[in-house]
Amino acid sequence: MKLSAHKEINCRKVGGNYLVYSNLNSETISLSYFAYCMLLTLISREMDISDLMRSQAQYAKDLNNDELLQVLKKTINELVIRGFIYKLPD
Repeated sequence: MKLSAHKEINCRKVGGNYLVYSNLNSETISLSYFAYCMLLTLISREMDISDLMRSQAQYAKDLNNDELLQVLKKTINELVIRGFIYKLPD
């Protein structure tokens, strides 16, 4: 499964907060640092989940691989539900 971010979103760090805004639905949400870094990665290019996991491991050094995969899946699902990223067909 490949993932990509919608091109109509903007990520910003405002003070100590990480925010993403969607031009598609005019929604702004606050992100964790992990989700913010993941979203910036997906904005730059499409990735499959294993490549994304490797790239994001540096932001979650205190997690083992199983925990990182669970956090990654939960973050991906939430961002898909909210319309910030989407899954590409294989």
